[in-house]
Amino acid sequence: MRGDAAESRPLDPGSRAWTALPWALRVATLYASCVIVLATGGYLLLRVLGRIAPLTVAVIVALLLAALVEPLMGPVLRLGASRWLAALLGVLAVAVVVALPLMLGWREVMDQFGELGGAVGNGLDKVGDYLVDGPPGLDRAQVDQARDGLTRMLPTSGGDLLTGAVTVFGILTLGLLTAFLLFFLLKDGPTMWAWLVGRLPARRQAAIDDAGRAGWRVLARYTRGMVVVSCIDAVGIGLALLILRVPLALPLILLTFLGGFVPYLGATVAGSAAVLVTLMSNNLTDALIVLATVLTVQSVEGYLLEPLIVGRAVRLHPVAVLLAVVAGGLVGGVGGAVIAVPLLAFGYQVTVRLTRSPQSPPTQRTPRDGAHIRRLRHGGDQP
Repeated sequence: MRGDAAESRPLDPGSRAWTALPWALRVATLYASCVIVLATGGYLLLRVLGRIAPLTVAVIVALLLAALVEPLMGPVLRLGASRWLAALLGVLAVAVVVALPLMLGWREVMDQFGELGGAVGNGLDKVGDYLVDGPPGLDRAQVDQARDGLTRMLPTSGGDLLTGAVTVFGILTLGLLTAFLLFFLLKDGPTMWAWLVGRLPARRQAAIDDAGRAGWRVLARYTRGMVVVSCIDAVGIGLALLILRVPLALPLILLTFLGGFVPYLGATVAGSAAVLVTLMSNNLTDALIVLATVLTVQSVEGYLLEPLIVGRAVRLHPVAVLLAVVAGGLVGGVGGAVIAVPLLAFGYQVTVRLTRSPQSPPTQRTPRDGAHIRRLRHGGDQP
């Protein structure tokens, strides 16, 4: 009787209006509401991270370096060393390989970056004159606008990258904070991961632990692979520049190495800069040789080195990669473009694992819920 009374009770106007809508429109409204909520949350998160940008950069760089250096800890631990000693050796290895060369060659490279911006600008002027006065016959205003946009993508002086004592202090602070975080990520990474997993519902611990490990493996493989690929790009193109005696070869090699971490756009900008500088400083023949070298190295990278070194499991669709790079660049500049793809690869792998992992019954505890988590807390496994 109560059920009949509830069914016969008239609906309020809002409910009648909602049920009067077509089913497809109601589903679309629900999905759109979820997208708006997620977009708002993402926007607020980006605003918060932007407010604490130095800390955000330090955490992300420390995570990437931890993924890069972690394999070095295995042999040290097998020799009987403690985790803190292995972590300290990892931090020192990063300091020797990365920080020491930057400290020794920083001033020379920064000085030459100013000349690099001028040389690229002159090369763009020469190409622009050909596009306007030559057979293409393009409009001068459009060519100048495109030239200005390309010029802004390169540093015009060393001061753009290092200006004033405040910037020096900020860079030193960022470096120390990154080293501090890197040390504890290498030393206590398993413990921190176990603590985080242990705070989750017991029935979800096994699936989230598996997804996190899979995402970390992908992130580590991507970081190590991109370092190797960028080094090969810099060596291949750098040899051509040195053999042809192209001026400003050192900043061009550095630009090529850094550009390798920004898929598609970074390699295009670095290769174009190398060709333009060669065209202005040498001759057309040398510029064509550099262009052929750039195309050859990038083709070998895209079709052979990257699938072989980075691994096909990390590879994402080119459209997704390009959109991630552009979105990261719009949000965080060059740094955002660099970290966009590894974050996308990590998020994609975690999402795939979570959606494929079978759900454990609430009353059933898997081995990873108990003994595995306790073993993690004692540093037995890496996340």
